[in-house]
Amino acid sequence: ILGLSQRELREKYASIVEFAGVGEFMDLQIKNYSSGMFARLAFAVAAHARPDVLLVDEVLAVGDNAFQMKCYDWLAKQRRQGLTVVLVSHNLYQVGASDQCLYLNAGKVVASGGPQDVIARYQSELAASLVSRVVTAEGQRGMRIERVQVLNASGHEVATIGHDENLRVRLFYDCPQPL
Repeated sequence: ILGLSQRELREKYASIVEFAGVGEFMDLQIKNYSSGMFARLAFAVAAHARPDVLLVDEVLAVGDNAFQMKCYDWLAKQRRQGLTVVLVSHNLYQVGASDQCLYLNAGKVVASGGPQDVIARYQSELAASLVSRVVTAEGQRGMRIERVQVLNASGHEVATIGHDENLRVRLFYDCPQPL
C-alpha cells in the first residue's frame, strides 16, 4: 500500500474506495477481483499516497471510460501541481498528452523529446516494419506486398492521420504468377 501507515490508510480508506468505485466489492477477497477492479483499487491507493514521482504502467488500459477519464483528470491536476508522472503506455492518445516522451524498443532508446516528434518516429518505424514483411498467403501463390502508402483525402502521402479523417491506402505489390 505504497508506504501508507495504518493510521493514514484508515483516514483515507473511504476516499480510496470512493475513487476506485469498488465500494460494493470491498468484502470480497482481492484474489477474486477482476483485473479492472484490481487496477482501479491500485490506482486509487497510488492517488492517495502523494508520491513525489508516480510511475503508471499501462494501468489505465483497463477499466471503463468514466474511470479512465477520472484518472486522466486527476493526473492532469497533479501534474499542474508539480507531481512528476512517468506513464508507460502504448496508447498514443495518452502519450500525446505528455510533456516529454521516451520511445523504447527492446530496452533501447529509439527516440526522446516532444510527444509529436516521438509519436511520428514510432509510427514511421511501425509502418516500415509492417511494409518490410513479406506476405505470402496460401492461395495467393507468392503475392508480395512491397510498399504501402497512406494518403490523405487530397491524395498526398502522409505519416499520420487524425481521428475522423478520411484516408486511402495504396498497396504496391509483386505478383509473379497470375491469380
